[in-house]
Amino acid sequence: MPPLKSGGRPLVVGQVHRLLSREGETRWPKGQRNALLLVALSYQLARRLLEDLALTPQPLAPRRWRWKLCPGSERIRAGEIVWSGLGSAKARPLPRTQSFLAELPEGMVLEALAWAPPVVQPADRDGASCVVANYVSALLARQRLADRMVQVRRLQHATSLQRPLPEICQGIVHVLEPVYEQHRRRITELAPNEVLAHLLTGCSRAQYFRLKEGRDG
Repeated sequence: MPPLKSGGRPLVVGQVHRLLSREGETRWPKGQRNALLLVALSYQLARRLLEDLALTPQPLAPRRWRWKLCPGSERIRAGEIVWSGLGSAKARPLPRTQSFLAELPEGMVLEALAWAPPVVQPADRDGASCVVANYVSALLARQRLADRMVQVRRLQHATSLQRPLPEICQGIVHVLEPVYEQHRRRITELAPNEVLAHLLTGCSRAQYFRLKEGRDG
């Protein structure tokens, strides 16, 4: 479980975890705009990675472990963020994933990093920091902002329990797909512009503006 608060205030990723834990509820509470956008972004990016790797969604086997975070946050170069066991993704192109990342507005990338700061291990001898939580925002940072400084949270002590990125994406799609499909229309309405709405829900420009104007039933 990633850290869900910062400075005593809930992070957006914390809102997502809390809302997903409310079994049986069918309504997404008002005021959770960013949480829904984070759901959509995480789902769409993870889905494309699975398509590129010819993998299917799967539930994650639970792992319970205690961790301690270093006080406060830290800024590191995004290119130093790595993840374990990428496996076949290293040996084959990822056209759907790379296309989505290239089209995603930089403002959305920066918001995602604020909503779900990557959590990383202590740096290894090469200066690389392996991700242990908030994998989607870590992937966004590594691929879109490699030469820039980004905010992360760091573990005090290393752990061997990090998961491979494809496995994490299998779990993300498995958990988020029902939520995403249920709230797809609302996500379209919440998107700040037609470009992001299309990336997050696949809606057309005309559909987006009809929903914004309340003309779509």
